[in-house]
Amino acid sequence: MRSFWIKNFGILASVMGIVAVVGICIAHIELINGAMAMIVMGSILTLIVFVIALVTLGGESQLMKAEEERDQFFTQSLEMLCISGLDGFFKKLNPAFSRTLGFSVDELRAKPILEFVHPDDRDKTIHEIKRQAQGQQVMSFENRFRCKDGSYRTLSWKSVPIGNVMYAAARDVTDDRNREESVQKSQVLLDAMIDNIPMMIYIKDSADLRFVRFNRTGSKLVGYPSEYFIGKNDSDFFTPEQANHFTSCDRDVLKSMQPLDIEETLKTRDHGVRQMRTKKIAISLPDGEKYLLGFSQDITEQRMAEDELVNARQIAEDANRAKSEFLANMSHEIRTPLNGIIGMTDLLMRSTLNEQQKEFVKTLEESSSNLLMLINDILDFSKIEAGKMNLESVNFDARSIVKSQVNLLTSRATDKGLTLETFIDPTIPPLLRGDPARIGQVLLNLLGNAIKFTPSGKVSVSVALKSRDDQGCTLEFSVIDTGIGITPEQKRMLFRPFTQADGSTARRYGGTGLGLSICKMLTELMGGQVGVESEPGKGSRFFFTVRIKPAFMVLESPARVLPPIQTNRRPASPAAPTTRDRAPRILVAEDNRVNQMMVLSMLQSFGYSAQVVANGREAVDVFRTSQFDLILMDCQMPEMDGLEATALIREHETGTGRRTPIIAFTANATAQDREQCMQAGMDGVITKPVRMDVLQQALISWLEEPTDPAQRPGN
Repeated sequence: MRSFWIKNFGILASVMGIVAVVGICIAHIELINGAMAMIVMGSILTLIVFVIALVTLGGESQLMKAEEERDQFFTQSLEMLCISGLDGFFKKLNPAFSRTLGFSVDELRAKPILEFVHPDDRDKTIHEIKRQAQGQQVMSFENRFRCKDGSYRTLSWKSVPIGNVMYAAARDVTDDRNREESVQKSQVLLDAMIDNIPMMIYIKDSADLRFVRFNRTGSKLVGYPSEYFIGKNDSDFFTPEQANHFTSCDRDVLKSMQPLDIEETLKTRDHGVRQMRTKKIAISLPDGEKYLLGFSQDITEQRMAEDELVNARQIAEDANRAKSEFLANMSHEIRTPLNGIIGMTDLLMRSTLNEQQKEFVKTLEESSSNLLMLINDILDFSKIEAGKMNLESVNFDARSIVKSQVNLLTSRATDKGLTLETFIDPTIPPLLRGDPARIGQVLLNLLGNAIKFTPSGKVSVSVALKSRDDQGCTLEFSVIDTGIGITPEQKRMLFRPFTQADGSTARRYGGTGLGLSICKMLTELMGGQVGVESEPGKGSRFFFTVRIKPAFMVLESPARVLPPIQTNRRPASPAAPTTRDRAPRILVAEDNRVNQMMVLSMLQSFGYSAQVVANGREAVDVFRTSQFDLILMDCQMPEMDGLEATALIREHETGTGRRTPIIAFTANATAQDREQCMQAGMDGVITKPVRMDVLQQALISWLEEPTDPAQRPGN
């Protein structure tokens, strides 16, 4: 029996070698597929039984066949299998090494193993070889092997020492390690991104709401290192009240699985209380485990800036309101004495005067008119600048606008020896819709400037139809003069507020420099533009365009536009019908003594009977005991203003069937002031200062009781 085992020792040794190699393979296979490992193990047991059977039978042919099968298994294995000696050379390698590294088997056997190992991995490779020489197995070892093309592949080794040789199996894990490295780099990049995003980012578990991640930005804001948060919850850092708030919000998000956007305060250790905009999201992993993801943006500075902006806006609005009130008060205070000047001038012009006195009065009239124009310019500029300029939309005839403005300045042109020419495009529709008062204002300003800056020659006014469509048409108004002209440098400054061509112009011709800037603003409000073409010494052409809508066709009497007067649309019934045998009785409520004298003189010159009172309370008392055909009511008076007095008079008239016309006679010129007059129960508004002819026309309109209310001024 002993001789049998001695005789077949080589065969048994081969079997053991196969078992060792295959065992190493199984160890690798187990890492991949447990079922496959069982299959291989079964094959090994079968092989062992088969070999023992062959040995037992002692058949030489069977032993040779077993060796062939061993060699075939070694050669065809997809795993890299090898046998190396303690001298550091490969003894035997299967073709898998060549497929992986590109070297032939002979090339790999010809050089020491370490020459193929990456220089950085040689020390640890030598260490592993020494361990195997001491009889220790290597279950997991990796190093990099050089390929024939100069690249390196990462191999994972498992080996078993048997005698003076080592049986080893290697697997190419280069792609696996590259993927792992890529994942690791991605994780590092993700960590860097999360830590450097300028907002606080954190993740909490769903069980106890403990932090599992807290980024660096958040840690700097709160005042604790990021690592300090891990495993802790809000109660470890914040006050109970704040921690309870955070916990409540977190639980709601995890329960509803709906995101939450909220603004909240955060008390930090080093930065005080911060205002945060927070978004919380519930995330669920494939295994069903939930986490809370939170993003918090520090918006403290933003909110402070917004608060400052609100405060600045409030300050600006207060300043603008104060400016508007100042301008309104200034307008009232200036218009009140100016009303006396203009009124008395009108009265004086109608009296018997010698030629020198007439010249004096005419100068006084021109000065007061210029002062009134200045006041109106300042008020218009203020309203446009504040965005409170409202444009009218009424039917008008462009020809009438040109005619009326030219008529106003004809005498001035004649005095300078200038010729005034007009041309109106015959294709312009006879009726258009827009704001004729503002169009006339712009045209009057340009025409007035042309006359002012033209020493001799002529001034021409023309209106052309530039375009027309279903939505309306565009008109171009032009004023051409033969005056002093303007340089290119002066043109660039011409339409700026409070600016004239140069200082000498202001000294020689006067003016505030507001007129053209107002023209520009008004023109732009009407959908057009203003411009100038000029050369020094060759005259100028000022022009502006406006966008005009088609006129509304109205079957009833069209509205008449009288800018100085605005009236309430409801008809008024005089307390006592006017008759030819009695002069109309008018009650005048006016606190200014000069204006009292002026109005009283004007009314007497019209043939009216008038009674003057100094305030609203006196007006109410007198009205209750007397009958009047009309009341002229100042708005700002001591003791009781005109608005309150009007309301009391209307209350007194309730149930009597009477309605006495009450006309506001006021220096307050804003649209808001006029609206207040109408709401108080007044029937019309006459703005101070007023000329005799305008006042007379308004009084006649109301006292004659037209049957159609639309025929009254302003309706």
